[in-house]
Amino acid sequence: MTQLFFSHPIIKACFVALIFSCFILPVKPLQAQMEAEAAVTYHTRKREMRGVWITTVFGSDFPKHIGTNSYAQKEQMRQLIDSLAAAGINSVFFQVRPSGDAFYQTHLAPWSEWLTGVQGRAPEPFYDPLALLIEHCHLHGIEAHAWLNPYRATHNIEKTQPHDSHLLKSRPDWILTYGKKRILNPGLPQVRQHIVEVVKDLIIRYDLDGIHFDDYFYPYPEKDLSINDLNTYVQYNERQLALDDWRRDNVDKLIRDVSETIQKYKPLVKFGVSPPGVWRNQQDDPRGSATRAGIPAYDAIFANSLRWLEEGWIDYIAPQLYWHIGHPTADFQTLIDWWAAQKNSGRHIYIGHALYKGVENSWNNRREIIHQIEAIRKLPNIQGSIHFRAAHLFAANSEYPIQVRQAYQSPILLPNMPWKDSIPPLSPRRLMVAQDTSGVLLRWVEPYPAADQDEAQAYVIYRCLSSEVLQIENPRHILSVKHRTTDFFDQTGTVGASYVYGVSALDKMHNESSVTKVRVSRYGDRSEDTSLIIYLRLP
Repeated sequence: MTQLFFSHPIIKACFVALIFSCFILPVKPLQAQMEAEAAVTYHTRKREMRGVWITTVFGSDFPKHIGTNSYAQKEQMRQLIDSLAAAGINSVFFQVRPSGDAFYQTHLAPWSEWLTGVQGRAPEPFYDPLALLIEHCHLHGIEAHAWLNPYRATHNIEKTQPHDSHLLKSRPDWILTYGKKRILNPGLPQVRQHIVEVVKDLIIRYDLDGIHFDDYFYPYPEKDLSINDLNTYVQYNERQLALDDWRRDNVDKLIRDVSETIQKYKPLVKFGVSPPGVWRNQQDDPRGSATRAGIPAYDAIFANSLRWLEEGWIDYIAPQLYWHIGHPTADFQTLIDWWAAQKNSGRHIYIGHALYKGVENSWNNRREIIHQIEAIRKLPNIQGSIHFRAAHLFAANSEYPIQVRQAYQSPILLPNMPWKDSIPPLSPRRLMVAQDTSGVLLRWVEPYPAADQDEAQAYVIYRCLSSEVLQIENPRHILSVKHRTTDFFDQTGTVGASYVYGVSALDKMHNESSVTKVRVSRYGDRSEDTSLIIYLRLP
């Protein structure tokens, strides 16, 4: 039995990993001390968004060195996604259109200058960064969302050499000038249709899990600058709205049209926005938050983000709450309580965190980030977090990224979205178990397609003592979540203990099947060093 048992590839892999772990170099003393201080037991829940933004503008997160050869960039991408998976991240938001250019191959925009150093120059040897990211993310069971800056055409016109195919040159009549910035004119129906076509192109050609807009709509106010869109206002203000209301209506139309396009062509693709964290201040609107923020989304950039949530045009909102707990004008706790209390049509709310502020020593509280995560976990109407940004999650000699990684070590599921798909997959079939002194091997057969023809994409492995009741809503009973496999080897049990194991299936939208269960007596008992195959399904 032992020889046959160790011939199994999963067990071989575990054995190799055990041997390899003996040769890992010791962690630096300071890093080890910070990790030890962060290693506490955190409150968690079964489903949670654990996201991170991957910024490409200026090569902030990717690529590390703009213009380097494709081999180096591809290896960096692989290492980045591997590291994020190890850190417990389950969703990435990859900036694919930073300034009207692209980190993927498309006829609608030139290649980004932040990828190759020259706008319009394709990577050499050729590869598609977005396709590569999706491939690596899905290998780890991580969701891949394409992050777009919908209106931005350039950061700084003085430092940009636009390609002939960029809209700055091909459609100068679509461009608004705002200081050194250039943006697409939100008041033009042609601009709105172009952005819709960009989204349609992305969701049809790529296996994306989501489309994500950030907070760049109309430009943020700057001293002595005004938005020169009065001619557009006169021409396209059919409803005779006031100027500010007309601008908000333009952005509303974009959000609505993108939502409808996704629903028409790829209805399972998620759509969300991360606006500024303050919708409106209470002093300006009784519905607003008890804050005194200088750039509320509604008034500063004409983004009526609360309406998008209420109308159900978006599947989630991720307000950027980049203030600390106790901030005098925009307190983090006040804002999460306010967002949690809003009418949201059942949609999700994720909180955007300023992890970079901790890394850059802008916070006084050494445990600010973990206190924010813990505060969110106490609010059932907020389903998780997105952190800005990826590189800061691995910053050396900082406590904050260590705390995030520690808080995300327990296996959990992503929140599901029943308004998009509510049909669960069928249960795993023919669950079997074998054990010897080295552990317990579970093996099952994938379920048949569900009523909507969705197939299982992942499996949740549960375990509890046989004296307990297996509770699938208890995150502490989740042993692991496995992707692209139909077996699991458990080496973490207590010798002599009796366990109940359960396995459920997950579909693409994270709906969960009922659990198929088996019982194992005397885990790792040497007297049981034989093939113990159990076909019994427990009720």
